[in-house]
Formats: sequence, C-alpha cells, structure tokens
Amino acid sequence: MIKNKTILNKFNAIAILPHTMPDGDTIGSSVALFLGLKQLGHKAYIIIDDQIPDEIKCISDGHITSVNEAKNTGLTFDLCISVDMSDNERLRERQFFADTAKLWNIDHHQTNTYFGDLTLVDTAASATGEIIFGLLHAWGVTLTSEIAEALYVAIVTDTGSFKYQNTTATTHRIVADLLEVGIDTEKISRSLYHNEPQSKIQLHAVCMQDLAFYQNGKVAVAVVSQALLKAHAANMLETDGLVEKIRDIRGVEMVVLLKEINDSEIKISMRSIGAVDVSSVAQSFGGGGHKNAAGFSVKGSLQLAIDTVVNEVVEKVIL
Repeated sequence: MIKNKTILNKFNAIAILPHTMPDGDTIGSSVALFLGLKQLGHKAYIIIDDQIPDEIKCISDGHITSVNEAKNTGLTFDLCISVDMSDNERLRERQFFADTAKLWNIDHHQTNTYFGDLTLVDTAASATGEIIFGLLHAWGVTLTSEIAEALYVAIVTDTGSFKYQNTTATTHRIVADLLEVGIDTEKISRSLYHNEPQSKIQLHAVCMQDLAFYQNGKVAVAVVSQALLKAHAANMLETDGLVEKIRDIRGVEMVVLLKEINDSEIKISMRSIGAVDVSSVAQSFGGGGHKNAAGFSVKGSLQLAIDTVVNEVVEKVIL
C-alpha cells in the first residue's frame, strides 16, 4: 500500500485503469484519483477500453484516454492502478501496460483475488470511492469541488443512493465532507437518474414484459440479445439499472440478467436481497462481486447460456 505520497515520486508515469463495462464507482474513483495525482504534480492518465455511460460523463469528460490512443501515441507507465476491479481479467487488453509496470490493486469487492504487486482492498467500504477518499486525505490532497463530485458519484451509485446494506455511518460521514465542499447534487442527480433516452426505456419495458420466473417467483431471469438491442436502436450500456428495477418486484429475491456481448460471449449480472449470496455463485463461474451484486462471463452462444447456465445458477441458490 502506498499511503506515503513520497513513494509515488519514484514513478514517472501512472496509468489509472477502471474496470471494463464501467460504472459510477470505477469512473468516479478513477477521476478523483487522477485529479488528486495531478494536484500532487504527477503525470497520470485514465486508460479505458470501453464506452462510458452517458449518465456519468458529467464527471469524466476531458479526463479519459482510450486504450488505442495510449498505444498509438506510445505511452508507457511504471505504475498501473486498477480501480474497483476484483480480478485482473477486467483489465483485458490493458494488461499490455500492466505487464511492464508495478500493478496496484485498489478495490472493495469481497471476492477480490488480491492480484498485483501492491493491494489496497477494504471490503467494509461501500464503494471504492470511500477508499480513494481516505487515500487522498492521507496524501494531503485538497478536496476540490471536482474531486468531491467524482467521489460523490462513486459512492451514491454503488450504494443505490444509500439504499443498500453496504451503506454505513462512515459512508455518510464521508459524503458530509463532500457536501461541505459545495458540490452540485442536483446536477449529478439529473445526470444519473433523470437523463434516460427513449431507447433505454423501451428496452427495459420489453425486458420486463418477457421476464421468466423460477422458484415460485423468487428468481427472475431477463435476457438482452444483440437482436433486441438492434430492434430498439439501443446499446448494451442502456441495460444499466435493469437488474435493480427487476429486483424491485414484490417477491423477487434474486435476479439473473444475461447480456449477449457478441455471438460467443455472454455476461451474466446478478442481484439479490437479504441473505441470498450471489457472489459465491459468481465465483463458481470464475466471476465475483458482492453478496447482493455479482457477475461473471461465459463463452458460447446466448441460447447455450440460457439452456445451461440459468438452471445451474438457480440450482446453486435455494430460496
């Protein structure tokens, strides 16, 4: 762990690596870390290999470098920091940069594999944003409104606007410090929750209509195919929030969402309530996450995943 900021001085260039299929926590934490490092005089870049959802672009615009741009311009790094990533599989092609650098793993997932040369993993944190807040404080970084807004997005999205069980007294104390800086919470709320395109609403509506239920309605399964996305002029980023909507259905204790990334890769996202632990299910398939929010990917066709994976997942969790 690098809590002593002087140790950072031995690194010339630092790459910050959010996880693929980015969410508010990984982007908010990465932007806050990037701004903090820049404030301390370090050369830092946020390198991403995926699209950023429109709703969190309010904090990321102007701070992101694509993996192709980084490679084409010959960027090299001697320290890579993975942010909000439970395993290095989510580095994907950015492993190219980590292979020739020290790798620092900063995360809060209980299924973290403790990969990398250095680790800062706190499973008690509601979001990786909480960890970054503590790190920047230890380094003496001045909490600007831009840093505070990035951390606020990280925390508010990973706690479900403070609804989830991972929300703690520490969470609220940190958010109080962020609010005291003077952030525009109304702007953030509009961007996160009141900014959805018609294509996303239509996609969610169709998926809700086509839900399959198991175990007397306790398990709900939804499927998003590439054909469905095309039919509604939507993209995979617009599935964000769908599993949470399904979880709100009375009687549903577990949600399984299958997303066809391409004709040979399926991503499965799971959500649950109460004592239902989906992280153990995800781990059995090589994935990870939290007790009530986890996921994994499988190779093969969408139909194969529906025919095999769904039954296995449902059988692994007896409700």
